[in-house]
Amino acid sequence: EIENKKKQTKKLLKPLKILNELGKCMKELELISMSENENKIKIINPDEIDMKTVINLSQISTFTKNICLYVKITRKFPQRKFYNKTANKQSRLLSFDLMDTSGFEMQAIIFDETIERLSPILEEGNIYYIKGGYAKFNDKRFTNIKTDYRLIFDYNTQVTQVNKNLDTYFEKNEKDKIDIVKIEDLHNCKQNQ
Repeated sequence: EIENKKKQTKKLLKPLKILNELGKCMKELELISMSENENKIKIINPDEIDMKTVINLSQISTFTKNICLYVKITRKFPQRKFYNKTANKQSRLLSFDLMDTSGFEMQAIIFDETIERLSPILEEGNIYYIKGGYAKFNDKRFTNIKTDYRLIFDYNTQVTQVNKNLDTYFEKNEKDKIDIVKIEDLHNCKQNQ
């Protein structure tokens, strides 16, 4: 009787193993098709964006759904490796600073497989229309931007580059940008900074 149950279990597990392998193959095919399309970056004009759907970075919280951004990458950091305790493996991350049309800044991070897909597209100084991702509480020890939240862009995040030559939103913000400093830290600031 035990042998019969073992045989039945093996028969039931075989289709599951096949489905699991099929799922892995499908993911690999998806990554291949994405990597083939990576070189074909679509660049749109700012007037092609429905600005009614765009939210400011200052409005983002962990409760924000359907994130849709019009942002400029002000700084892109080198890729780093770290040990992911949750997944019990080596992982990679790439972070960059974003600025929206109001001048508000926030850090964004991408991990592992998403790096291959988005890193070649996301370049410092360029403007992007980004849909997707989610917000997490920001660990202010690891960032130069001291906002309460940071963005995580994942596998489903859609990125479209905007023609920065036609953009008029960010030119004014870069001239007016200021750094907020605590009064006790003023002695560390350079004059006219």
